[in-house]
Amino acid sequence: MPRPRAKIPELKRGPRDSARVWIVDRYVYLGTYGTPEAEERYRAVLADYLATGAAGSKIARRTHTLDVADLADRYIAHVEATYTKRGAPTSHAARERRALELLYRSGNARGVAPADFGPRRLRAFRDWLAADPAGRWSRTTINAYAATVVRLFSWAVSEELTPEPVAAALERVEPIKRGRSAAELREPRDVAGVPDDTFDATIAVLERTAPAVAAMARVQRLAGMRPGEVAAMRPADLDDAGADVRAYRVPDDVNKAAHAGRRRVVFLGPRALEILRPYLDACPHPDAFVFSPARALADAKRAARSTPAKSHRDRAKRPKPPRGAGDRYTVNSYRQAVRRACARAFPHPTLDAKPETALTPAERDELDRWRRDHRWSPNQLRHAAASALYNAEGLTLEQAAALLGHADARTSRTYAKSDHSVELELARRYG
Repeated sequence: MPRPRAKIPELKRGPRDSARVWIVDRYVYLGTYGTPEAEERYRAVLADYLATGAAGSKIARRTHTLDVADLADRYIAHVEATYTKRGAPTSHAARERRALELLYRSGNARGVAPADFGPRRLRAFRDWLAADPAGRWSRTTINAYAATVVRLFSWAVSEELTPEPVAAALERVEPIKRGRSAAELREPRDVAGVPDDTFDATIAVLERTAPAVAAMARVQRLAGMRPGEVAAMRPADLDDAGADVRAYRVPDDVNKAAHAGRRRVVFLGPRALEILRPYLDACPHPDAFVFSPARALADAKRAARSTPAKSHRDRAKRPKPPRGAGDRYTVNSYRQAVRRACARAFPHPTLDAKPETALTPAERDELDRWRRDHRWSPNQLRHAAASALYNAEGLTLEQAAALLGHADARTSRTYAKSDHSVELELARRYG
């Protein structure tokens, strides 16, 4: 019986719409599936893989020395196995992967020996990012991607994959400073808090369409929590901390400082507890999530019934959650609910009345810009709380940092925006 013919490695769709190909004993990631860049990289990898003297249909596995692309593949596997929460890679792992995918596209990875990757190549990578015609990356993002490359080589040194002087030389490259670059690099936009009138208009829509999301936003704003923290709240995580105050011990899987051994405790005052009370009472057991899309959908269906519920509905058996609704909100579903409410609260004067299919490309761009300018994300509520604490009379920066859960008060200063009340008063007196 003849031996089966060897197959050409095919380009496959991987996790999170990544493009990958199985080469010998590992996956090689090539960018986003379906893009021309991924196809081009696939052809280059395949050409590098195939031996020039292959006999018939057999594929010769040509050995080659370790290059920067190989280091990047191994580093990404390490990062995705290390930076995980709830069994999935964190956003940090996704950012590291994105930076190294761009390094590959810049031409500074495939075929480049690690010993040949010095400060000049790192600066060339930064220049390639800065020269992007669309200007997609700000100065701070370019610095962050360059820092990922430095971390790659530091990890490779720890794994004895590259000599130490290479990483030491890359660490000496200073980040791009503001106004000190030959290219016109844009600066990142400051993350501001949500204005009161904008917040109230959005909450008014959410109270009608998604009351649980409205409660989440109000509690998050009062307590200065992160979006993932309010979404993961359970009755079992709440302890009495005094009169009219309860302590919410944030689970480690959503605690950003858990890897450093720091516990995160959020103290909920009377106003936050008043909002939480009906949702706590509706929880079927202590380990249930306080804010549940499944329960919210079931309550909405129950309220819309025009006939009495059947007797079998009153059985002790726990009902199945409605199809399409989970038992908890995620950061993404929470953010999307807020964005939909913002679109309803602040409709475009003319274009919202038109069907999406009837919009011209220019009108669609204008509508997208309008919605971007008239929406906010749940993460901004934490910035709003930080600014309120920072400007509160009689409250020090260290006290504000303690309430926000920051180990360093300087972090709270970056979150908060001063109302300049102190400077204004000094100017009135002495200016």
